Amino acid sequence: MDGHWPVTIDAGFYAVFHMIEALNALECRDAYTFADALDILERILAPRYLGQEFLGNYEYLFYFRRGALYGAHFPSPVAVARYAELCERMYAHVSAIVVEGEAAAGR
Repeated sequence: MDGHWPVTIDAGFYAVFHMIEALNALECRDAYTFADALDILERILAPRYLGQEFLGNYEYLFYFRRGALYGAHFPSPVAVARYAELCERMYAHVSAIVVEGEAAAGR
């Protein structure tokens, strides 16, 4: 990660984001804008599958990424490591739910 933290931050966020989109696809919904995606996440996916803690962590990922990539926030190696660990846990959480959903749907 040393010297590559912007890629680590971007890749971690989008890994989680795209797993949320996969879960969203199992619900047969489509999100065209960030506002739509957030609405689906808050109103459907978090209450039914992901939980409120996940939603709070997702907001953290979003704002950490935005601050690190577009603002004056230069994270320490420890902060990047914590961020990456959270991305990995969140990815695994959504991935398990998607696999369960596919199995239930007979896919």
